[in-house]
Amino acid sequence: MGKRRSYTDDFKNDAVRLALENKNASLVARDLKMPERTLRGWVNLHKKQTSRS
Repeated sequence: MGKRRSYTDDFKNDAVRLALENKNASLVARDLKMPERTLRGWVNLHKKQTSRS
């Protein structure tokens, strides 16, 4: 197994914004060289947090 990567909050926010704008998390994750599953988790968390406010 590979090393576990850590991401800054700015990177996460930018990745989520790109995924929501492009409506294609798979392509965004590939462009950012990160696991799609990780990005989808961030997007889902963002949607839950914004639906509460």
